[in-house]
Amino acid sequence: MKDLLAALEQQLKQLTQQAKVIDGKQSSWQQKAWFDSDLFQSHSPFLTDYVLEAEAMLKRLKASSEQRTGSAQALAAKLSAQIQALSRAFQTKDLRYLPGKSKKRPTSPNASEQAQAMVGQLRRSTQELYQQLSEYQGYERRLLDMLELEQRQLSGGSADTSADRVLAIHARLGRCRKAISELEVEIQWSEQNRRG
Repeated sequence: MKDLLAALEQQLKQLTQQAKVIDGKQSSWQQKAWFDSDLFQSHSPFLTDYVLEAEAMLKRLKASSEQRTGSAQALAAKLSAQIQALSRAFQTKDLRYLPGKSKKRPTSPNASEQAQAMVGQLRRSTQELYQQLSEYQGYERRLLDMLELEQRQLSGGSADTSADRVLAIHARLGRCRKAISELEVEIQWSEQNRRG
């Protein structure tokens, strides 16, 4: 157990050195926490703070292993997870915007045009949405008329009308009402985003 703790301590010393180098290159505009989880209590833009927290966890682990408490296993698991997270952060540090790096991701010339086209398709004008809603409500009225006619013929004993046909109209009416409901939600969303 002591060999394992010594190895962890050595690994944390290496991580401390790496963190100091990375933190030294960090600009003042980069005030973003590295980890957003329950893994670390720190919420700092500097990796050194997270390494220090892991070192404090190692000290707690050493103390609990000497006392042979049951919490040593839980502390070891958390320390292991912290070290893994720190190692991943060091490996992916170049993905964060460091000084001298471009803030924009490289894109192909057509990528922005494609994105704009997709946004244009998604953002239909409110007027178009209301026109479509009016069209759907017209379908609903016609389906209700058809349903009423079929039900009258069914109750009148007409041989041309079957219960299956009435059920089919009910199913179409249900799909139509669902489409109307979805369109009303889209209209509401569109109007809220225009105000916001």
